Amino acid sequence: MRAPPPINYTLQTMGDIGVIVNPRSRQMRRDPGRLNRLAQVLGETGRVVATQSVDEVADRLREFRNEGMSILAIHGGDGTIHATLSVLLGMGTSEPLPTILFLPGGTLNTITTGLGVRGDPEALLGAVAEKVRRGEPLPEVERNVLQLEGRSGFIFGNGAVASFLEAYYATGHPSRTTAALLLARTVCSVLVGGRFSREILDPFQGRVVVDGNPWPPRALVTVTAATVPEIGLGFTPYYRYNERPDHFALLGIYAGPLALASELGRIWRGLPMRPGKCFSAVAKEVRIESDKPFSYVIDGELYKADRELTLRIGPRLRYIGPFRGSVLS
Repeated sequence: MRAPPPINYTLQTMGDIGVIVNPRSRQMRRDPGRLNRLAQVLGETGRVVATQSVDEVADRLREFRNEGMSILAIHGGDGTIHATLSVLLGMGTSEPLPTILFLPGGTLNTITTGLGVRGDPEALLGAVAEKVRRGEPLPEVERNVLQLEGRSGFIFGNGAVASFLEAYYATGHPSRTTAALLLARTVCSVLVGGRFSREILDPFQGRVVVDGNPWPPRALVTVTAATVPEIGLGFTPYYRYNERPDHFALLGIYAGPLALASELGRIWRGLPMRPGKCFSAVAKEVRIESDKPFSYVIDGELYKADRELTLRIGPRLRYIGPFRGSVLS
């Protein structure tokens, strides 16, 4: 797996941190008092708002912009990040975009892990706020988002990726343990030729065009893309995520169930799958066409495509990090 992008340093000004909190995130439901603690840690360096809807997110982002806040902190899980960035990038302003600070608050926190952000949200926010108050430089990484149909995110997948997530949510108990058990169930079902694995790994029938060049016709288990290395549970299939600027890593997996199961160790270690198992590319645009509607995922959120969609590389944003514990590197 390639090293993360070089760290750039910028100096932020006082009083410019706006925090968006999803009150329905896993952490907030378990600990509603976290909202007040985030506000206390931030103090006069900015303000914290809890949003109940997408429309309210847009309203708060406009307020932050009018107040000149240059750091946008987002507390929540992968879905909250996806929704907030989709609103931010859909506002159509010509003004500079804020630097993003992620405060992990979800179940899996795959996006924040991929950007080197781990730890207690109050400690992370406190570390950034203290540097802002002192006028000290903040480390940043830069990373593009993916965009399709007015949505923005970091991880896309159809086929098996979407089917796995549908089964995961159907359990009614989303957690890392549930995801791990579901993966184990899938592998066991593969080994015995069970119906469950056939449903999860049912091949996607479609046409895939990568930067204007069609892939050879194949029944694909999944077409999946990302600008971060990890897909969850430590599996890092997107080892090419940082290979070229303004491109994303792309995989079209066509390995059969047993062959795919045999590749899981390599995928977990961030190694390429062995030849004859998948198409691998870096791309700026991918068009997927099918003869029937299909499900797809962006950052853990499920959607339905009406036979075709186009995935494109999105803007390159700045993110505060990486962190070591609660300390900025």
